[in-house]
Amino acid sequence: PTIRLGHCACLSTWDVDGVDSVELARIFAGSTRPFLRLIGAPYWTRGHSFRTTGIGSVIDLERMQLGWCREIADGVEVFTEGDVYPRPRYTVPHAWVEVFDQVLGAENQTDGILKYMLDYVHAPLYETGYIDRHVHFAPLRRELDDAFAAGETAGVYVHEVMRKLSGLDCTGLSEFDIVARFMPASINFANAASLPISFTRSASTGCALVFGENAGYLDGEIAAMPMILDAVAAQLLTERGVDVGLLGSESAPAPSHEYFPGWNEAVPLGTGGRFFRFDLAPSAAILSRFTAGRDAYPAAYTYENAAGQRFLVYAYDAESLNIESALCRSYPHQQQLFDAAEWLQRGQALPAAILKEPGAYVLCRRLANNALAVGIWNFGQDVILPTRVALDAHYQELRPIAGTAVHPDGQYAVLDGVIPPYGFAGFIAR
Repeated sequence: PTIRLGHCACLSTWDVDGVDSVELARIFAGSTRPFLRLIGAPYWTRGHSFRTTGIGSVIDLERMQLGWCREIADGVEVFTEGDVYPRPRYTVPHAWVEVFDQVLGAENQTDGILKYMLDYVHAPLYETGYIDRHVHFAPLRRELDDAFAAGETAGVYVHEVMRKLSGLDCTGLSEFDIVARFMPASINFANAASLPISFTRSASTGCALVFGENAGYLDGEIAAMPMILDAVAAQLLTERGVDVGLLGSESAPAPSHEYFPGWNEAVPLGTGGRFFRFDLAPSAAILSRFTAGRDAYPAAYTYENAAGQRFLVYAYDAESLNIESALCRSYPHQQQLFDAAEWLQRGQALPAAILKEPGAYVLCRRLANNALAVGIWNFGQDVILPTRVALDAHYQELRPIAGTAVHPDGQYAVLDGVIPPYGFAGFIAR
């Protein structure tokens, strides 16, 4: 019989030792079909392993790797890592692996999941809850797979390159700092704001999220896209001759608050990190300001250069932050981000937006005839009460997914029922 060997490795860059995991999988497989199990498991949620902020960021770590595989892993059998170690359910709940399976199955880019549900420490019948719930949720997974099977994922394109460490300046970085980059700040940032994102560039993605050293790896269509940048990315692009509205920058004290004029709200931040005082082009529009004692400086600005390229820029190094702080989770920040994304896309709103619901996770797929599939999972602790979901157009019909109670109201979909923690609601808009 033929024995097929799988391989898993640190996939944050896939090239720490000069070779990526897809290449290793091909070497191990020989003349058989290569097998690759991605890394990033539901149990990481328990200890916030590798700087994960919750199950949503774990899911997106695997979505990022799937985006890479789509480009380089043709012919490789790719599975996700549905591990709930250590079992039983009073240690790691089934809910984490179930939503992990639902979202990644809906995105329709894998050959399956290695769903670790058997407790090999206790007697066989000690913990049957994982299997019981796997069977219970099977109809929902099938319905999600059908509803999201076609089309392409829509949302902000997250530009995370596979081979980052090879070109990274590690001066002053500890081993912990380098390992912490396993979980990109861009993923945690997007999850904090319930931002619908995609890891593959397509016609359905109108602007790009580019943080840190990823700005050094831009080419083709991506280089000309409107972008959301942190300070490091803005500085790198400026050094390369791209006008992002930044005339100069210097280190700034960590702020205590961020003031949002439109809300007349000063949000306490409670986070450290690397912050910068920007010298901006006259036409840059300052959206909010950081305050540190009596000192104040721009926190975020938008800018359009002479070539017509638009930018939203934040005055911090995203990799240095505690993303779980109010800096990236506050309601004014979330509204500012969604409004700015619409400006970046010249009036085209993001496909779906659900605001002021911490823990909401949104997946969108652009289907045939410009239909839109929207899935909303609740990864928070509170129920999501009946609420309005802003859409990118006026749709005439909303078809429920998995029994969701929903009705249209202009450019909104109104969810009539509650979404419990780790629950789902969704619809197809036509």
